[in-house]
Amino acid sequence: YLYDIFSHKKVKQNIPTLIACNMSDMITALPPERIQTLLENEINRLRITRTSGLDHQDSIDEVEFLGYESENFKFEHLENEVVFEKCSVKEGEIEVIKEWIVDTFQRK
Repeated sequence: YLYDIFSHKKVKQNIPTLIACNMSDMITALPPERIQTLLENEINRLRITRTSGLDHQDSIDEVEFLGYESENFKFEHLENEVVFEKCSVKEGEIEVIKEWIVDTFQRK
């Protein structure tokens, strides 16, 4: 879904995005940096598959290439600010989420 969202022209209008890495209280939780790398790798695979196929032929006007064509996908290549934060809803550790929301809307 992230690929579809970020490749849509209307979303590429510099909309800040928070990816909340929930369940950070679990011993098996991955750090946000690792989750970011995994998502970048998966989006890169999707980008290769979708640009070489005809998946979006009917909606090609609404979709743009993600990142730089000669490089693997990285969130930092997007016009959108994308932030990864760890949190735990179960443990009430959501301050970083609240702070991101406040900071984002104060800048607008």
